[in-house]
Amino acid sequence: MLRYIFSTAKDLTENEVEQIITTLETTNMKGSEFVMTLADKWRQEGMEKGREEGKAEGMRLGLVKSITRICMKKFGELPKEMRDELNQLDVSSLEAILENIFEMERLEDVKKFIR
Repeated sequence: MLRYIFSTAKDLTENEVEQIITTLETTNMKGSEFVMTLADKWRQEGMEKGREEGKAEGMRLGLVKSITRICMKKFGELPKEMRDELNQLDVSSLEAILENIFEMERLEDVKKFIR
């Protein structure tokens, strides 16, 4: 059973494999109990990773919304293409736009950060 786990979980680090082996050596659990504990651990790690990714995406979307609102106040309606491009940017690019937006005088100045 453990051979199956190790062969299907190809993204395990050496440290994680060592931890699994150490746990096996120091635990008196039956195999099925250990596998359930291991599955619970992996499930928890997956949930934590999902929460982190959700927070990051929420932050990114908040930046897009703020930039869009500021641009609309400063420059008027934004072209759909530009809104779509803003929605594709990563957090660091969006932060750069937000940090510089009050020095920008034209919509073209914002576009320089997009491309």
